[in-house]
Amino acid sequence: EERAADAGDQPFLLFEEQSISFAEMNARANRVAHAALAAGLRKGDVVALLMLNRPEFVLVWLGLAKAGIVTALVNTSATGEVLAHALRQVEARALIVGSELAASIDTLSLGSLPALLFEQTEGGTPRSALGWRDLDAALREAPESNPDPSVRAGITMADPLYLIFTSGTTALPKAARMSHMRFLNAGEVMAGLMEFGSEDVFYCILPLYHGAGGMVVPSVALATGRPFVLRRKFSRSGFWPDVRRHRITAFYYIGEIVRYLLSAPPAPDDRDHSLRVMTGAGLKPDVWAAFMERFGVTNIIEGLGSTEANYGITNADNRIGSVGRLPYPEASNIRILKWDVERGEHVRDAQGSPILARPHEVGELVAEVL
Repeated sequence: EERAADAGDQPFLLFEEQSISFAEMNARANRVAHAALAAGLRKGDVVALLMLNRPEFVLVWLGLAKAGIVTALVNTSATGEVLAHALRQVEARALIVGSELAASIDTLSLGSLPALLFEQTEGGTPRSALGWRDLDAALREAPESNPDPSVRAGITMADPLYLIFTSGTTALPKAARMSHMRFLNAGEVMAGLMEFGSEDVFYCILPLYHGAGGMVVPSVALATGRPFVLRRKFSRSGFWPDVRRHRITAFYYIGEIVRYLLSAPPAPDDRDHSLRVMTGAGLKPDVWAAFMERFGVTNIIEGLGSTEANYGITNADNRIGSVGRLPYPEASNIRILKWDVERGEHVRDAQGSPILARPHEVGELVAEVL
């Protein structure tokens, strides 16, 4: 609402041929909030969202948050028991499905579905299944005015803004709580590290259902009043044309994406672009150095963390291969405990307590749950 007031005419989100301003973002989010309240949803309820990358994804959870409703961002590849487990785990009162993923719902039994079912199209015809509500129609009937703050009274920074699911590599995916504080902190911190200014544009090529693309990128946009460019999915051939077209200056990566970009045949215009900074995780040192040399992007901010992690660390020094450092461990919840590689255990003192690792010693990162 503040951005709609002080940067209303500025673009918030650029998607294909669409440009959504901060004022339009706020108005469309308001429609979502009013439609949710009209459907009987209330503060503290959980609504599951299953949708591919497109503007409505962001606008839906922004609108639900205005009413104090928590959104569960469901992995778009989830079907069958994985999807049913996700809905059960978060006790979703409602499910919003993009029409492009409607077939995923056909893998579920009626007993696995929440009581309220909404479909959101991209201008097409909604599915006609019994019990589904047309979200587009509900939004057309809802007002654009800001909902009364009383509908979310009592919400604090520690409360969940949305739930993001783990990847499910060790078991069925688990829902991790993303608080309002974590969202706001992501934008302020990353905008500062990237030195975002009045000409910067962020690029989102990662899934919006995960923390990297879905939390950091829109948070930076809201914190700075600068736009981000959203793509349905990563494209190696479309990456640099997008950067040049929109004058993109920053993007969030995972290591494999950087490797894919580097694997493209060299071109005369490899350094003819506006990209100046990138941040992410999983970038191997050899790929890191080669990317900087070839494309001339000199500022790379690598981090370490995870969706459900209770810590985060970031390489603010642009040191190749590093995920960051702890100059003042006592000011954080992180410690590095000395590790005996041969024994596979912590090194302990005479009293049996772990010893802190010193510079150049092997250690294990541990973080206190606060």
